[in-house]
Amino acid sequence: MLEPYRLLLDRCWLAGGRLGCVAAFGLLSITPVWGAGLTLAVDALEIDMSTHAVNFAGVQLVYATDEDKTGSGQLPFELYVVGTDHKDQRARALSTYLLTDNGWQQRISQTLASEVTLLQLVAAAESPQFLAYGGDTLSRLNSVASAFQPLFELPSIYRANAVELDAEIDFARELTGDDLDDLLVPDFDGWRFSAAKADGTFSEPQLFGPRPLMNVGTARYVNFTANTPYVFDHNQDGQLDVAFWEGDALQVYYQNEAAVFSTTPVRMAVTPNIESDAFFSLSVGDDADNPTGRQVLLDAIEDLDGDGLPEMVIYSVTGEGLFGKETRYEIHRGLLDAKGQLSFEATPSSVVGSGGIQIDAERLDLNGDGTLEMMVTSFDLGIGSIIRGLLSRTANLQLAIYTMQDGRYPEKPALTRKVTARLDIGNGDIFVPAVLAGDVNGDGLKDLLVQNGDSELKVFYGDNSKRLFARNSVTVEVELPEGEGSVSAVNLDGDADDDLLVVFDADKAEKRQPRIHAVRFESDD
Repeated sequence: MLEPYRLLLDRCWLAGGRLGCVAAFGLLSITPVWGAGLTLAVDALEIDMSTHAVNFAGVQLVYATDEDKTGSGQLPFELYVVGTDHKDQRARALSTYLLTDNGWQQRISQTLASEVTLLQLVAAAESPQFLAYGGDTLSRLNSVASAFQPLFELPSIYRANAVELDAEIDFARELTGDDLDDLLVPDFDGWRFSAAKADGTFSEPQLFGPRPLMNVGTARYVNFTANTPYVFDHNQDGQLDVAFWEGDALQVYYQNEAAVFSTTPVRMAVTPNIESDAFFSLSVGDDADNPTGRQVLLDAIEDLDGDGLPEMVIYSVTGEGLFGKETRYEIHRGLLDAKGQLSFEATPSSVVGSGGIQIDAERLDLNGDGTLEMMVTSFDLGIGSIIRGLLSRTANLQLAIYTMQDGRYPEKPALTRKVTARLDIGNGDIFVPAVLAGDVNGDGLKDLLVQNGDSELKVFYGDNSKRLFARNSVTVEVELPEGEGSVSAVNLDGDADDDLLVVFDADKAEKRQPRIHAVRFESDD
């Protein structure tokens, strides 16, 4: 799949933001960096929705691509954004921008139909395609005509007029081995698969897989939950298969050389006894009903050690009551059984957990050795921490980074760091400063970027030590959101180092429109 740089993430250290934009102007300024050999350029894009007769639009960034995805190898950086009217979320417009040496240049600005629910940028034969789905119709953006053109009807469970776009649903991913993104969309009768073709079109959709789960609230309220697809080669024939967790096992649907999936699954039993792959949640209040004992949830199936076989990641919850919960991640290594098929170790080879509640575990290669480190954010849910939060309006989180050694994660992390989140008791909001990994000095190693307030970014340069990062930081002076907004590490200008894409949401009190800042790091070397 063409991996986007998203600013609306469910990771707790990114301050949730809303997406997009329409009609704007750009500003360019040079800001000093208090550190050796670095300066930065800030390209500011202030959002103005007045051309579409809306006011103080919510900003929803849908996708941005870097030079590796567009194939240009250099500028321009392309940004797809959507503006939403704060009074009527169905009133939306799409704009695309290029970040050039002269700042942001707008390319397309048009309204979106209210029935559009999903937008996604996909890898295509010649250049990325921007797809819109809504009203059982899949459409493609024609950049030349600045209009969406229907491709074909594609039934799915996303049929109602959209209240807001969902940028977290991936309905395109590479499944056939040709580096082109195919379509996989849940329907009421199963899943619709459509293979990408070299000419930019897609094959006739094929139906396979389980039906979604129906949840009944009242006689007038019914919602549907689709199973999570897991992609791996179960029978080791060189074709990617798709599996779903159903009941007490993975149900695997094989893909053949003609890019057709079987309609009858093969059962793949795993150990331990997994309850589901649903999200873990805690409730508070008089009527709260939190599970007791041990819960075992399927979190991911992903190759962590770089040997070509995926591992199974389990999210384990133990403890009694609301304040006695602890969570951890258990890693079951992938191996081949006697039949030459993929299986997983019965007992975990690694356990990642520092006590308390793990609220996020980002898996990425920080040191370039081909294995994935785990960046885990956790907090202690106790009476004392809640009282301190009420008094100080802050909460302490712990960031821990685990580095794989000999195919396993050690018990102790390579690095730990405290992060202070700010609480808004009145609104029930929590703001967690940005904690990112990106190579900002161009040495090929990921650096650790930690937000400090609304005007500083602390940069811990990556090194080849066991800690991964330097003990002391370089302080960068740059404007950052300390409320609604988000920060992401992106390569904007095609050079050797990463940059930042920063979103500031609208401030209605100050009558300030949403803004997007492209912060480009430049080395003096």
